[in-house]
Amino acid sequence: MLQSVIKENNRIINSRYIDTYGKQLFDLVKEQKLEGIVAKRKDSEYYLGKRTGCWIKCKIYDLIDAVVCGYIYKSNNMTSIIIGQYKGSKLIYKGHVELGAGIKKLNKHGYKVIDQSPFGYIPHGSEEAVWIQPDIVCTIEFMPSDREAMRLPVFKEIRDDISPIECQV
Repeated sequence: MLQSVIKENNRIINSRYIDTYGKQLFDLVKEQKLEGIVAKRKDSEYYLGKRTGCWIKCKIYDLIDAVVCGYIYKSNNMTSIIIGQYKGSKLIYKGHVELGAGIKKLNKHGYKVIDQSPFGYIPHGSEEAVWIQPDIVCTIEFMPSDREAMRLPVFKEIRDDISPIECQV
């Protein structure tokens, strides 16, 4: 209806949509490393100020396996887990993960505290870290990005079925 009423110009445009081929569109968006798509029931109504199940965000996530290298206690009762991956035989810093992470998860798997960063240097923001022997493997879910850093990383699980050296960049 809006297309018949609104004349597009440099300030107003009508939202574009795909009536069919939603799965193919999602695959194309994933290939382009975009955030995702929004899907809606065609016959749904719009309710001002209310959310309904008729509109859904279909976000794209990637998974990586990483090595737990340390942690930092945060002031808000959170724990930031420091992770890395191997590039050949060298451990490379990959970032911090707070969502889904917790010291309780690490404590269940036992770890050995070490005196130095397993990266050979202290990554920025990790000055207060407790470094651990890089023996624990975890899965991290994150949104793809064209930057080096992971976007919105979430700690998903600890994996006992693969070795740390298998966590390659």
